[in-house]
Amino acid sequence: MQRARILLLDAAPGELLGRELERLLGHGLDITLNLRRVDDHARVRAAWGGRVGFTDFDAFDESALIGETVRGGLGHHAIKSRAGVPLRAAFLAAATDPALANRLRVVGRAGAGTDHIDLPAAARHGVAVTHTPGLGYRPLGSRAPADPPAGSSAPSTTERTQAIQSAQAAGSVGLLSSSRPMSPRSVGRSSPARFANCHRKRDMARKASRSFSA
Repeated sequence: MQRARILLLDAAPGELLGRELERLLGHGLDITLNLRRVDDHARVRAAWGGRVGFTDFDAFDESALIGETVRGGLGHHAIKSRAGVPLRAAFLAAATDPALANRLRVVGRAGAGTDHIDLPAAARHGVAVTHTPGLGYRPLGSRAPADPPAGSSAPSTTERTQAIQSAQAAGSVGLLSSSRPMSPRSVGRSSPARFANCHRKRDMARKASRSFSA
């Protein structure tokens, strides 16, 4: 089965990069990492070469972003950003061009906010949008929030964190599940091959979406 292609527009900082890449590889994704924000290119290439593809471009330059996303006519199923790289109508149109081998299915941000994405354009092109508010949150000050007193019915810090992460994961899948649903009439007219292809593409998009919590 073809692996879903994901383009990481900006690398996770420090030790998070290794954990992010391992998580994405664990989902069976075909990863391309933009090295523009990586301090030590040689170290990252030595550690991940052969498992991860590399590129180096300014993601805030829309022409460069489009060129890299559609390079060689391959395209990408998913785009992930941390810095809120603008994803506007021209980019979304190019990334979902029917001529591409792999059209864009989902864009996500490891963090809060989607104002950097042209949401109406994403909807027109059938691209799901997801983000992870609260991801990587650290409380102000040197101490983490205290757990509730013994015997209290309030959830602990760990339980609250797990609940947030579960809700984020469920929200991501929900967004994808509601993206361009097929009507029963359409399903009835679909050939078995077309129906299987639809589910294969949705499965790849779901795998890519789950990676945005990394």
